[in-house]
Amino acid sequence: MGSGPFRSGLRLSQASRRDAEHAARVVSRHLLEMIARVNGEEWSRGTTADMMWSPGEIIAYVSQFEPTVPGEVIGSGTVGGGSGSDLGRRLAPGDEVELEVTGLGRLRNRLANPQAARWWPESRERPQD
Repeated sequence: MGSGPFRSGLRLSQASRRDAEHAARVVSRHLLEMIARVNGEEWSRGTTADMMWSPGEIIAYVSQFEPTVPGEVIGSGTVGGGSGSDLGRRLAPGDEVELEVTGLGRLRNRLANPQAARWWPESRERPQD
């Protein structure tokens, strides 16, 4: 399943200090608003100014450990009111989660039912030599 119709203009395939600094400048100039909704109800709201680490710092950190490519999605946690556990709430199958970033777009996904447990072989005793 795709992650949405938009992609960042950053050159993530060559994430470097220069790219990280560029990302930080772009975001700090725009102070993008971020909103998380579940079934249309707002669970959190904040701006990029509320983030613990800037997008540039996140890209620089992740790219130290594995290559990044254009269009890659890097999760950065929640903003504003926090996560469902901070609110004493849980997601359930069928819930629609919507993440919106002003100027970038909106991503919606519906939670599916968990898959049934996969087959696992029965335990056996080891043969004695």
